Amino acid sequence: MVHYLVTALIDFFVGCAALTKTRNKSAIALAFTAFSLGLWSLELFLLTVIDDLVSLSFWFHLTRWGMFFIPPSLAFLAWRLVGSRSKRYLAMVLIPGALMSAGLAITNLFFVPSKLEGVIGGYLPKVDSIFYLFAVNFLWCLVGAVSLCIGCYKSATHRERQRIRWLMIILLMTMSTGLMSIWLVKYDFYLKLVGATTNIVFISLLFYATVQHHLMDIRLALSVGLTRLAILALVVWSYFFLHSVMGELDQSIAGVLVMLMFIVIVLEMYPRVLRWALPNAIKLMSRHGYDYEQVKEATRAELNVCMNLKGLNRVLEFLLIHTVRAKSYQFWKIEKGAIHSVSLSKSLKEEKLSKSQKEDLLHYCEQNKGLIIADETPEKIQKIAEKCDCNAFFSVEYDGDLVALILVGCTSELSFYRFDDIRIFEWLRQELGQVLNRIKRLDEMQDELGDAKKTLSMLGVMNHYHHDIKAPLAIIDGVLTNNIYDRERQTQIVLEQVDRSSKLIATMAQILRGQRKRKLQAVSVRDTIEDSLFLFAQRLDKLDKQFSDTPKITADPEDLKILVINVVKNAIEAKREGVPLTMSIRTWTTADYVCVAFSDNGMGIPQNMLENLWEDAVTTKQFGSGIGLQAIKRIADEHQAIIDVTSKVNEGTRFIIKFPMSLVVTNVPEPDFDEDNIFARKNRNFDPSLIRNS
Repeated sequence: MVHYLVTALIDFFVGCAALTKTRNKSAIALAFTAFSLGLWSLELFLLTVIDDLVSLSFWFHLTRWGMFFIPPSLAFLAWRLVGSRSKRYLAMVLIPGALMSAGLAITNLFFVPSKLEGVIGGYLPKVDSIFYLFAVNFLWCLVGAVSLCIGCYKSATHRERQRIRWLMIILLMTMSTGLMSIWLVKYDFYLKLVGATTNIVFISLLFYATVQHHLMDIRLALSVGLTRLAILALVVWSYFFLHSVMGELDQSIAGVLVMLMFIVIVLEMYPRVLRWALPNAIKLMSRHGYDYEQVKEATRAELNVCMNLKGLNRVLEFLLIHTVRAKSYQFWKIEKGAIHSVSLSKSLKEEKLSKSQKEDLLHYCEQNKGLIIADETPEKIQKIAEKCDCNAFFSVEYDGDLVALILVGCTSELSFYRFDDIRIFEWLRQELGQVLNRIKRLDEMQDELGDAKKTLSMLGVMNHYHHDIKAPLAIIDGVLTNNIYDRERQTQIVLEQVDRSSKLIATMAQILRGQRKRKLQAVSVRDTIEDSLFLFAQRLDKLDKQFSDTPKITADPEDLKILVINVVKNAIEAKREGVPLTMSIRTWTTADYVCVAFSDNGMGIPQNMLENLWEDAVTTKQFGSGIGLQAIKRIADEHQAIIDVTSKVNEGTRFIIKFPMSLVVTNVPEPDFDEDNIFARKNRNFDPSLIRNS
């Protein structure tokens, strides 16, 4: 009958679709079961359409292997779906059932063939010892599979129980219809009703469970199989269409060349069409499904080009939010055993967790490394996970050290994670360690590069203004070697130039010490500006200073000097020829910032350069390198400061640097200078009276 053939074709199609997921062991078991059922349906089809008893006997005994292997295939499917953990089940049910089925199939084909007798609609085998042994094997395998599910259900987690429940329903329904089929095989109406019913019931339940309750993610396999089949059908149709159009020309040399071109075009277009069609087919057949291998390779390619945490954020958001469809997630960096939360666009309710709760969660992850499902943890950890809406979390390691912790919320549509979701989490856990280590090394290299740029910038300042350091010595030499002034006036001039030289040398010594460690302390913005301006006393035609009573800020004094020096130096180098250089410096305080403004009447900055001012190699000078601007930006960023720049060509430029109020300090004693800061100490302890008295 036709319905047997249709049922067989459906079974074979399901088996082929399952084989496309060769890495999924459960899919292999499903394919084995579907092929067994399909072969059995083909057996029933042959019993209804072949009239020659001699020919039918051979094909009947050959296709009967499908019926014999249905029990062990179902037992194998159950074993795979519950996790393949029971060795006792393997030894007592699965292996004996498979051996019994193989023995019955071989015996029935070669040694003890069953006899066929005519019934309504075709032929049926007589009930014999082979059939009874099959019934025993069927009961043994199905009862063993149901017992395995019951045993695993008691110890299963919440996310696994739904899958096991539906597997038990399938097995119990299959066992019921199978027993009914065994009992009714002796009746004439068996071929018309019973045989197909058992198969259809099993396939229907299996599809319902896989599609609606994620017994396995079969929709993706079906979409891939259908897509490949549709493309293959298109190629075959194109071939026959081309053959019909060419007619008699297909035997000529031109025809052979056309066919060769057709083959080349097919080979070139097939992978491209497949890459376009597969994602659309997956979206059509599986709203929330995805191809694990494709997603993994695409994510790996994105991770390989991640250079900072911002880029990593984009990859994680696409993977966890848009692919896995988790509602939320949180990424915690672990440095020296301490948690540093990374602010991401889709975060869990981390603010609900206290410091001790975070430490408890971290301690649990250190003891239980790997993917952890929240409902599998102790009650204390479950409460912490529930508080921040976390359903799963996993640690990331590098060289045996815990470097990160990722917490993932529940999915948008489901109450549990799918099989491919778990695989993605496990793979991501292994992959992120290398990525985070690379980002850390890049950050360290960026810091070192920033320090090097600042040092190069200051060497440029030293080279440009070395005569300013020599100027006081030249003045002293001129005063002492010429008797222009009296003794008192000479002493006064010498003391002034010694004081100026001390300040210049102290400032330059601090700048040149590139090996120094960054040291934060309470710094007066006004004093820093005053100290830095000594370098440019002879370069500024007019200087207007308006200092308000600004508070001290927490900063690195040497870095702030570098910042001020670079701003003033840029202003001097932007002087217009024939126009006296005027510069004004102003400080003030707002509710949110301590502000410093540097304004000049120089050449100004063109608008196209102003838009990309802080990028590498941007400079308005003919032989400039842009290092000074990069140093300004780098230091401002390190102090969380904002820089506003306005400029008009041939009118001047205005730099406004805003330090946040969070840096403001009050009632902080003046810090001691470093022991190696000998120039600064001499400058601070310099007493002109000592020279005068001597």
